[in-house]
Amino acid sequence: DRWMIHGPCDFVPAVEVEIVELRRSIPLDENEGIYVRDLKTGKVRSVTGTTYMLKSNEELWEKELPAEVEELLAAESDALANDRAGSESFDVHEEDRVPSKARGPISRSRAQEAVPAVSAAIRRKPRDKTRVVSYRVPHNCAVQIYDYKSKRARVAFGPDLI
Repeated sequence: DRWMIHGPCDFVPAVEVEIVELRRSIPLDENEGIYVRDLKTGKVRSVTGTTYMLKSNEELWEKELPAEVEELLAAESDALANDRAGSESFDVHEEDRVPSKARGPISRSRAQEAVPAVSAAIRRKPRDKTRVVSYRVPHNCAVQIYDYKSKRARVAFGPDLI
């Protein structure tokens, strides 16, 4: 039997009670969302744009995507990171490019080798599979979206966030 205690309170569990999980509310912006699965029915739904507290019979659900879709989403996040940085190449002070123990006389080529490795590590953060998939349609582009439940296709024109 699973149950949940709500609100700020003191709880001293009995000896035979096992605390399975401590939950916190999940704050979501208007264009953020999570996938929630009902454990009783198995139905998965998305919750967007509000602070949400999972119920006792719910869990976060991880949406698996094909490798091609993962690559497209990673490429889009790389493009957004480059747009925020201003351009493909960015200027970093030479002493920030190399670990502190390797500082001292530094060659330009050794410093330039460190920058792509750092920026690639920042950009390749794995996708949180419990978050709703969103895609920013670039300016002057069109994307076809197919809804498998209603079996209908629609086209979104950029700039837009879907």
